[in-house]
Amino acid sequence: MRTKFENSSSLLFHYLEIIFASLTLLATHNRSLFVHAANAGSHRFLEQPTDAYIVHKGSTIIGCSVENSIEAWFDCNSNSPFKDRQKVYRRDQRLPTTIEVHLQINRSDVDTFADASSEDFQCWCVSKSTSNELIQSRKASIRLAYIRKKFLVDPESTSALLGSSAKFACLPDGFPAPRVLWFRKSSDNFYDRKLDCQNNDEPDLDLSAKCIVSQNGGLIINNVTYADEGRYFCKAGNIAGTHPSESAQLSVTTFSESTTPVISVNQMKTRIEQKSGSSVPFPTSFLVVPQMMQTMANFAKFGASQYQ
Repeated sequence: MRTKFENSSSLLFHYLEIIFASLTLLATHNRSLFVHAANAGSHRFLEQPTDAYIVHKGSTIIGCSVENSIEAWFDCNSNSPFKDRQKVYRRDQRLPTTIEVHLQINRSDVDTFADASSEDFQCWCVSKSTSNELIQSRKASIRLAYIRKKFLVDPESTSALLGSSAKFACLPDGFPAPRVLWFRKSSDNFYDRKLDCQNNDEPDLDLSAKCIVSQNGGLIINNVTYADEGRYFCKAGNIAGTHPSESAQLSVTTFSESTTPVISVNQMKTRIEQKSGSSVPFPTSFLVVPQMMQTMANFAKFGASQYQ
């Protein structure tokens, strides 16, 4: 049997263990409160709302994140209440804490505001600290994205001299500004080949490249050959979709084909006589060289077409 002294010692140790555990728990709690209070001084946004687009009749969601806040919400310049659409997430139940807010904007909201104002529909995040300090995020613009099937300017058929440059225009109607790509139609209309062109806004632009897409979407084909003959079209696309333009024909000609009229020997002789005022002998062999050049050009054109 234990003595009275042993029982008293055991009970004392038990009480000491309880006291030590309580002190440890209290110290941990106080340390947590101290850290929480120290962080309360940094009231700032961790994530700002960014500009967004609404496609067709859809909607978009913007968000913000702020630390050491007791309350956060979105305001918009439409003066419409959106609190029923705001979703608030708190990292900790104790305040202040990090708060995230998400807001859904519908197409009808932007349309209604656009009918009454010429400004962009904008929303921003507001946060309140423990000292009732209010801070505001950047303003995010919400715009309608679109792209129309009908282009403002479609490419038009053109001809270019052999070895020169050919140009096609392409101006789509869309927002945000559509990206333009160029294609060449195949002879069987089965597969359209995308052109590997340089963009005019590239820092290392090579002006001697085979093809260049200008800043306004036009196409420039340098050093054209008969192999470049064919139909070309552009495709314009943005977040709202992609549409092709009408196609246009590129024809390649030689200098004699494009600028020299075909006249007979008698017609040329008559012109010379009219200018000189007298009848002069005119050798018919004078036209042999241009006729040979024309024949050779036609033959080269026919040969090149076999490799397209």
